[in-house]
Amino acid sequence: MTYTPSTILHPGMVAFPEAESVFSGDVAAHRAVLQPLLSLEASTIDPDWSGRLHFVTPLEPYDGLLGENTPSFHSGYCTTNWIGFRVRGSKYEFLGDFRYFEINAAPSDFIRSDYEEKEKSYFESARRFHDDQRLGSPINRPISVEWFDELGGDAYAGNWTAFGLPVEFSEVENERKAHPLTQDGRRFRYVGCLAGYNYRKNCADRVLLFFDPQEHVAVITFDWT
Repeated sequence: MTYTPSTILHPGMVAFPEAESVFSGDVAAHRAVLQPLLSLEASTIDPDWSGRLHFVTPLEPYDGLLGENTPSFHSGYCTTNWIGFRVRGSKYEFLGDFRYFEINAAPSDFIRSDYEEKEKSYFESARRFHDDQRLGSPINRPISVEWFDELGGDAYAGNWTAFGLPVEFSEVENERKAHPLTQDGRRFRYVGCLAGYNYRKNCADRVLLFFDPQEHVAVITFDWT
């Protein structure tokens, strides 16, 4: 089933979920570099799936693309503009070296300051949600904005396809769709996308989430316009 943009949270969705419900293993190490935005029941996308999937966003980059300055710490599903997670039940475990994030590989005062500003914006959005149960634009707070752009179906091809994982293209109803591939060449299933800038200032235009139910791997990429 495909869902269209909505300012209403559907049943089974959790906004600004707690890190402990999103990450496994070293929760603090995950939360130090990643912000949970929206969780949903996996069965929302496919009734044969169980557990939960999560849209998360990194605090980086402050400029350019995620991971482009730390190639020494790239791995299979953690490469330029892509991050990957093992899905264990309903929680994510990062599939890379945490030095993939520049703040852990080459910290600087500028990066730390950028993190602080983005955390401040994130927590302001979370507080507004807990106050009145809506997502208010970080730019124009009185305006309610959509929790997601789309769920299910196939992903539109965009500039996110130019980096990182290999991608196959197809034409669906005269629209160009894109399908990132697993390491053994299968297509990831598209979960959906949301506008990161609705959740926090200086976030991606689109945060795209894909899932492979065979390997229990989720990958996330980012579209910047």
